Amino acid sequence: MRRPLLLLLAGLLLVLLLSQSTLWISSQWIDRKPMTPMSDPLEPVLLQEVLTDSLLPAVLKEAQLLQSTAEEREDAKGTWTSQATRYQLEPGIDPAALAVRLQGLSKEALPGADVYVTAREDLEVDVRVYAGKRLVHRIVLVPTLDEPEKSGRDRPSMVALVVLGLGQDAQKDQAVLSAPVPLSVGLMPYSPFALRMAREATRNHKEVLVELPDTVTDDASARDAVLAVPGATGVVLLGPPKALAPNLLVQRSMVLLDAYGHAEGSALRKARERGIPLLRRHDDLTGELLSSLNRAHHMARKLGYVVLVIDVDHERIEQVLAWLKASNPRDLRPVFLSEVAVFQSF
Repeated sequence: MRRPLLLLLAGLLLVLLLSQSTLWISSQWIDRKPMTPMSDPLEPVLLQEVLTDSLLPAVLKEAQLLQSTAEEREDAKGTWTSQATRYQLEPGIDPAALAVRLQGLSKEALPGADVYVTAREDLEVDVRVYAGKRLVHRIVLVPTLDEPEKSGRDRPSMVALVVLGLGQDAQKDQAVLSAPVPLSVGLMPYSPFALRMAREATRNHKEVLVELPDTVTDDASARDAVLAVPGATGVVLLGPPKALAPNLLVQRSMVLLDAYGHAEGSALRKARERGIPLLRRHDDLTGELLSSLNRAHHMARKLGYVVLVIDVDHERIEQVLAWLKASNPRDLRPVFLSEVAVFQSF
């Protein structure tokens, strides 16, 4: 009689254990948060379309488009188009406030977008819009500033005007070189009048720079290009360089000018690691000229110097030279690019 009773008790205990186990498993299943499917990553094409068709027109409104470029980029996931635009804002519009508004609207319209805002020292504001790790659009907001009042600085601000493209037209080159103001001039190596204009520039007390051709792909060809322009004290980069011949630049104490505005790359990084000074242009004077010159004056006041770049073929170069000549040397002093490099190093 005891044996059947024990078997019955063991069975009841087993049933109880099974029921408790089932209850515990069920409660764990119910309490566990359901898995949400991963959202698809934001595609650069969609982000670019929303920016171009909706957000930028709505936020920038009457702003003037100064420059627009597009670059094809590639990573492990494929290719996409990265665009860069530059806008001149209306008078009285604060670029920082406008950038924050654009940032908020971008995140609201496209939650997967990452938007970064950087206020630059030259008074402009940089907005970079990413889809994941892909830079889709870089927007530079340029303020329109009031005419600067008289400066109370102890020493004048410096302005370095770099005129590019010399060596192709002797008549145009001579007109620039005869200007009675300090100028830095970029000569294109191997151009028809490069050697002659290099001598003329020295004779007219101008600083000579070498414009690095985009055909330069190694240090040997970079060295040949630099040596092809006698008396050069610096190298002008018209885009991200592939090679720079840093040994020669160090030996001759030369400076680099990024006329492109935001050149990067391994060759440039190695040159900077060697201590070669790098200056970047603040304005290429491609927008409304009077506004650009006024803004340049403000930049010089704020930074102590400003670097301007203009092409020898620019239709209003005479006006720029006249502005430079008429500047008050106690307020805005024209200098060579190399002098700005020395100032920047302190």
